Amino acid sequence: MQTNHEATKLILSQLTDLIDIGQVEISTNNTDYLGLPSGSDYVLLEKQHHIGFEVFEDEIRVDFFDDHTHYGRNYDFDENASMEEYVSQAVACLQRIFTQTLVKMETFRGYKQIIKYEWFFLCPDGRKESIAGVMYAHLFSFRNPFKKKICLQSNWRYHKESGTFVPICDDTVSVHSYDWNIMIEIRFANGSYSYCLQQYQFDEETCALYWKPIYTSGASFYDTEKNALCHAKEIAKQYRTDKI
Repeated sequence: MQTNHEATKLILSQLTDLIDIGQVEISTNNTDYLGLPSGSDYVLLEKQHHIGFEVFEDEIRVDFFDDHTHYGRNYDFDENASMEEYVSQAVACLQRIFTQTLVKMETFRGYKQIIKYEWFFLCPDGRKESIAGVMYAHLFSFRNPFKKKICLQSNWRYHKESGTFVPICDDTVSVHSYDWNIMIEIRFANGSYSYCLQQYQFDEETCALYWKPIYTSGASFYDTEKNALCHAKEIAKQYRTDKI
């Protein structure tokens, strides 16, 4: 395996239990945005959904679907952090990408004009932990203020047998933004509707943004999506930021 950086081999050695390393593509003749040699290693792990990573002299970038995240001195508040730490962080991220459900939250004006999107890890306790932060689109294009803002959610998970990521269907019917840090998920199962409230929070210890479920007392079920949403909004009022 010919690479420019030992970190590339180290990362791959820790992914052997998750993917077929023999099928990955490694490019060592890469260029930067100016077309100059970057001296990096680019490793494509899953081609269809652009899952991979690029190793530079003092930085690692992890790519997934239409987004990416960085680990390196230009993106780290710790001046004493080493390349070994960035390797560990990149490996942890890639391991989660291949083992956890990925959630994409998209906000549209109408159903066509996307405003922003964000990718999350779906944690076992129901939290949605942001991977790379919010990505904005069409910031300078004309937006029709009369078009309804729509939030859509899609879930993805790696299917080891086929070697690719596949969409996961769950019971979420619709997603609604109530406040800047409150989200309402309406779900349908066994002939009735229910809701789940999520609150946007920041973990100072890990410097991670995530949606955390708000556990309300008891479970309520409704005959229509509208009734479930109306009741969810009433409960969400007490969590609004202007009430704090």
